[in-house]
Amino acid sequence: MQFIRLMGARYCCSILGSIMGVFLFRAAILANVSSAFIISLLSITSVTTSVLFFIVFKELLHRKHMLAIILMIGSVCLVANSQPEQDPMGPPQLTIVAPMAVALILSCIYSVNSLITRYAKYRKIPTLQYSADSSILTGLFILTLFCFENARQPYNLREAAPVIIASIFTLGASLCLNAAMAHGKAGPGQALLQLQSPW
Repeated sequence: MQFIRLMGARYCCSILGSIMGVFLFRAAILANVSSAFIISLLSITSVTTSVLFFIVFKELLHRKHMLAIILMIGSVCLVANSQPEQDPMGPPQLTIVAPMAVALILSCIYSVNSLITRYAKYRKIPTLQYSADSSILTGLFILTLFCFENARQPYNLREAAPVIIASIFTLGASLCLNAAMAHGKAGPGQALLQLQSPW
């Protein structure tokens, strides 16, 4: 029964995270903000995860971990500090505060996902099983979105191949992140994941 509750909570967080991710990029387009800047805002996830794990599990970070998180966030912000994309459609329809708020909410959702992963470890659920089950549930939701989008605007294999390959790598990254959240320090684990932002 505990497993079903954990998977239900993880599934709800994953779906909410997927929906908020769509809102994040939509808000970025409407605010006429660079997508690189928006993705680098998600690096705050390492901070929200560290705070959440300190509150719930009393997980302390050494100075070198805190310094690494601060340097990582600073470097991501420096790399993503670019001029706003010029939109030929006219002035922005939203202020920059809207995508920033959505990014903060999404960071909190990712932190709660990490918390659920740690609880799965305490319930003696193997990381591989937990990752596979949550990936299947989330994948079914995303597959539904893809079918809807594909019916609206069909994709050929050449257009879909990069997404399929990226999805396979994402599954591997998800397994590694879940193992890091279950067995290691949460803040530095999230910080390593957020190093993807500059690329």
